[in-house]
Amino acid sequence: MNKTFNNIKCFFRKFNYTKQLIIRYLKSFLLSQLAITLILLPVLSSWGIEISWMSLIGNLIFLPFLISFLFTSSLLFLTELIGIPNQIFIKIIELITTTWNKLLGIQSKSWLVSFPSHSTIFLLSMAIATLIFYKSRRVKTFNQKITVLSSSVAIMILILKLLSPETATSYSFENKLFINKKSKTFSEETFNVNVDEIYITDDGFFNRKTNPGKCVEFELKPFLISKFGSTKIKELKLKRFTIRSFRATMACCKLMNVQKVTLPYFKKKFTKKTFAIFFAMKRMLDKNNVDFKRTQLS
Repeated sequence: MNKTFNNIKCFFRKFNYTKQLIIRYLKSFLLSQLAITLILLPVLSSWGIEISWMSLIGNLIFLPFLISFLFTSSLLFLTELIGIPNQIFIKIIELITTTWNKLLGIQSKSWLVSFPSHSTIFLLSMAIATLIFYKSRRVKTFNQKITVLSSSVAIMILILKLLSPETATSYSFENKLFINKKSKTFSEETFNVNVDEIYITDDGFFNRKTNPGKCVEFELKPFLISKFGSTKIKELKLKRFTIRSFRATMACCKLMNVQKVTLPYFKKKFTKKTFAIFFAMKRMLDKNNVDFKRTQLS
């Protein structure tokens, strides 16, 4: 009887110890993520890079996968050097990578949030001052640390989102790609809502690019984020189109939220490859519920 009681007591002692380790790990993880977010917010906004609301959960899930992958890879390397059979480690690595790829497939564009670029020096100074205060003797308990970091992150988000300065409403790339922002006001029951809508007109800009997909990803998208804090395109209009402009349209629909694509009727014959890319573009537009409109060539 005493032996059974001692075993139960030992089990609960180990359980409580494991529980405390997990809680301590989660607390340190949360604090480190808030500190990293505090520093990265002004930097990423100045670079025109979006931030995912799910990054906290994603990093929490990714870290065990990374540790397991590195540990198993090390065992695989050692067993390969020694000459010991290691098929089980290969299977484990394949299982880890397959599971991780399936988890990556769950991602959604709705998880991403973007901020216009402004006040970068002020926000970086604010982040550094917060971290200095965080390391001071006045901040001791976990609740105090969480309050300091989360409050600073929330204030920074409000500054980036609500206090952005007025920018120009029209831009052009090489006088071939024209970007216009139009503000519309919608009346609700008790207040008015101002919504900014982005219109893009391509007059041969994408046709000049060797890789239009990379141009959209690394030039157009960061520009829209840094200037407007948004990648929601109300209408993408193609005036002069080739296979490259079709690929650019597909990249826009994949990387950004495009509501409507306008394309003139064809006035010339295309190759089979060009038609194949055109129909692939149409399938992508249908898949992403993008309105596709044909017009007369002006």
